[in-house]
Amino acid sequence: MRFQGYVSRIGPYARYVFIGYADESGMVLEAWASRKSVIPDVIGRINLPLGALVSFALAPDPRGRGKIAVEIKDESEDLSLIDPTTHREFGTIHDLQRTDTSGRVYGLIKRGEEDGADLIQFRASAIVSDGADTTQIGDVLEYGIATHTNQDGGISYNAIDIHTCIPEDVAQKQQQQQDRGLYSPADMKLSIRELISRK
Repeated sequence: MRFQGYVSRIGPYARYVFIGYADESGMVLEAWASRKSVIPDVIGRINLPLGALVSFALAPDPRGRGKIAVEIKDESEDLSLIDPTTHREFGTIHDLQRTDTSGRVYGLIKRGEEDGADLIQFRASAIVSDGADTTQIGDVLEYGIATHTNQDGGISYNAIDIHTCIPEDVAQKQQQQQDRGLYSPADMKLSIRELISRK
């Protein structure tokens, strides 16, 4: 059986959340949920903002403390407006590493400013704009998202078609994307800071 609820509280670094919901008798309860139990949305995000509408199942708590929420799905209406093939977003380089002797550089982009924001992988070779060779941790990037089906059947998400942004250009790039319809109407109302923290 699945329940409907909302994120009522968020733990440190968003490692866990509490979900408020009404049980079969109408009693209002709260269920604990691990971040690992969230099903990624269409662009790979699992971070749930405060107040997010969710559906979930209940399962016995392995610690013997009643029941916990599992198989959590973000049911926010604006998710249906996202087309993963055209979606673009902004993020900040969180980590860069050289992983093998060939000199390939990989990294992680932080997809928001809040504690526990989602991270997405990228290859430095996916940076297609000028400035790729001077990109460093803390730089703002604009990118699309590709999904890949792994050998085990799981799905992974990577940043693609990456462009470096100098702070003055971010607002201009956002406006151009809005004009081309790459953001949902709800996204268009957000400031750059809000947009980055939301993605």
